[in-house]
Amino acid sequence: MQVDVLSGASRAEGGLFGAVLGLNQALHGQGVAVRLLSHIDEFTSADLPAWAPIPVELYKARGPLLSSFAIRKLLRETSSDLLHVHGIWRDAQWAARQARSKTGKPVVISPHGMLDPWAVKNSAWKKKLIGALFANESLRRASCLHALCDSEADSIRAYGLKTPVAVIPNGIELPEVGAPRVPADRKRLLFLGRIHPKKGIDELLKGWAHARLADWELVIAGWDDGGHEDGLKKLAADLGVADAVSF
Repeated sequence: MQVDVLSGASRAEGGLFGAVLGLNQALHGQGVAVRLLSHIDEFTSADLPAWAPIPVELYKARGPLLSSFAIRKLLRETSSDLLHVHGIWRDAQWAARQARSKTGKPVVISPHGMLDPWAVKNSAWKKKLIGALFANESLRRASCLHALCDSEADSIRAYGLKTPVAVIPNGIELPEVGAPRVPADRKRLLFLGRIHPKKGIDELLKGWAHARLADWELVIAGWDDGGHEDGLKKLAADLGVADAVSF
């Protein structure tokens, strides 16, 4: 089986980078012929080696939608059996819909949480415009939508889509680590994820301050997406729990 994957190749994709990379390295390891079609950004050359041995076709794109004629040429010439689009609200999603209309090739779209209510409301007018232009029809015509969890599947249905949905969680790779060094007189609660307002960490800190668990420590570990960590540290200090929270 041959699969063309439409996604960015670099860390500029945020959390999608690791998720899409890991999925397709695993598929390659299972004998699936995977090829990545990616626009070029400022981190592409540095991050491209991570994709080896998966072949990558790079193309130039421009504008907020990363628009490109080149990706349409690549899709016209492809011999793949399936197109897999990661993320929405971009021109690649439109290009995949056009390819499906012409060739009938199945298209799977993984929204990666981009249809969750919070995400839809963020820059809502832009997404309504893009939805009317191509995104909504693309989602309706997809062969399948890939949800990472049941709540994402619920969000997809709440958006009004009747397209088939498959719920398949992201895979993980556990590093080789030694035994955790936790003091005997203290327990730890771990938040693991990107540090972003969408994740509700400010509510977590307020709840932590309310709970006042004397023998517990809250550990917030993740990528600071947009410089929100400093504000959360200040909030922890204002709530009087800075000594029970670590970043």
